[in-house]
Amino acid sequence: MKIFKKMYICLLILITLIAFGMLLYPSISNYINNKYAVSTIVKYEKHIENIEKEEINKLLKKASIYNSDIAKGRISKSKFKDGYMLGYVDIPKINIKLPIYEGTSNEVLKKGVGVIDGTSIPIGGENTHSVLSAHTGLTTQKLFTDIDQLKKGDFFI
Repeated sequence: MKIFKKMYICLLILITLIAFGMLLYPSISNYINNKYAVSTIVKYEKHIENIEKEEINKLLKKASIYNSDIAKGRISKSKFKDGYMLGYVDIPKINIKLPIYEGTSNEVLKKGVGVIDGTSIPIGGENTHSVLSAHTGLTTQKLFTDIDQLKKGDFFI
């Protein structure tokens, strides 16, 4: 009888721990993924600080040529590899800061925001229209889940 009681208590503890883990999983997973996104952005910013002005100008020219082709109706392959980090989007109102990558493959969308093929690289300028894509409603990551809270005129970088 004592063995049965000990097994019963162990089973209850195990079930409680599993239930507790299931409740905490989305929050912990979101926290870890957010930390990954922030560390990726910090590395990107440090990398940009260390790049020669000449190299930055080359990258901007490459993006500009692509954007110009898109504006003229010429659909061309992006000058950047799928998964190449182009920058990041910061939306203070909904507390989002996510890396922006070229393309919208599953791998890209697991890590952050993707630029949809056939739209401009987000560098600004006349006749440029970038379309960014990210998941919503994931239990493991916030990404664009709260984007429905934005209103026309809200600020983002």
